[in-house]
Amino acid sequence: MSVFALTSMPHARSWAASLALGCTLAIAGSALAAPPTPLPDAQRATFRNTPEDPPAKELFGINEEFAGRHYLAGDEWNMELFREHIEGKGGAYVGVGSDQSYLLMTWQRPELVFQIDYDPWVVLVHGLYHRFFLAAKDADDLVSL
Repeated sequence: MSVFALTSMPHARSWAASLALGCTLAIAGSALAAPPTPLPDAQRATFRNTPEDPPAKELFGINEEFAGRHYLAGDEWNMELFREHIEGKGGAYVGVGSDQSYLLMTWQRPELVFQIDYDPWVVLVHGLYHRFFLAAKDADDLVSL
């Protein structure tokens, strides 16, 4: 998948702004919070060795117009409505989708995250984000990646 495919989407500007905000807050906030306690080896093994479902044979939509569509950018427009309900809750986060989870995680500050999706393209995007998080020296570096 090319960068062009990501930036030429209809909602690319909101996607980029949301991702940049969420990533900047995640890196800036990580310095303020105590690091999470590592999982014991047995729990880590369970977490990492959970079998994956096979890729979806078909990407369904709410109607025929949306069938087969890859949602590499979220289409939720009022994410701020969730903030007061999850802010600072910690714990575990289970998220479906692409960029919206990163914004929600900055508010929740979970210690454990499960990013799941039935679309293999979205899973690939999370793999790219993971590499960027590991490679970035700071928030500005992450946004530039």
